[in-house]
Amino acid sequence: MNYTCIVIDDDPYAVEHLTDCISQMPELTLLKASTKPELVLNEILQIPKAVDFLFTDIEMPNLSGFELVEQVRNKVKNLVLVTGHPEYALKGYDLQAAAYLLKPFSFKHFHLAVNKLINLLEIEKTFIWFKVGALSQQIKVNINTIIAIEAMGNYIKIYTNTNEMPYIVHSSLTIAENKLRLKLKPVFIRLNKSFLIFENHIVKREGDKIYMSNGLIETIGRTYKALFNSWFNNMMGGKSI
Repeated sequence: MNYTCIVIDDDPYAVEHLTDCISQMPELTLLKASTKPELVLNEILQIPKAVDFLFTDIEMPNLSGFELVEQVRNKVKNLVLVTGHPEYALKGYDLQAAAYLLKPFSFKHFHLAVNKLINLLEIEKTFIWFKVGALSQQIKVNINTIIAIEAMGNYIKIYTNTNEMPYIVHSSLTIAENKLRLKLKPVFIRLNKSFLIFENHIVKREGDKIYMSNGLIETIGRTYKALFNSWFNNMMGGKSI
């Protein structure tokens, strides 16, 4: 998995050092490295997808690192402050800085800090957020625990192997399906117009009946049957369940 990076520092030697550190980690992809934060600001605001890592100095002319971050924070997943001034830690906390690199730093320190953040990003991929209630509250569900998702009007039921009762959240089945497609795993498929089921929790199949690990028994929909059969046969690869 590649993680995108932007580097900003008014010191060209600092930019060169950060660029070199990034090049030594194949999982990182450098999008932009610049000594002019005021020019990079608009570029960050225009990017369609949040950058994974922003490495920025704090004390810079024309536009400080703090001023920059205040404008682009929602475009950055992990803010890494690169500074020679540890006293800025409290302000960085207010901006939800994920890490600090105190100048001068070695590649070893860079690798340790970034690798820790990458591990957290990987963990986050296994979760999905859903809205519940009328107060815009949200719940975070581990995708690997989901057995099936059932449509019920403007809501869906999320059956998991960790909760005896399903979660009931405000969403359509299509929205849930689209959210899940942004994740790499686990494998899931639409069984009929009302159900998504997850491969890891299928117990057995008897004709058009699918038995899930929590006791749910659902029927393959007629319009979904050809697609499901193709998916199921490919998934099984000659195995039995």
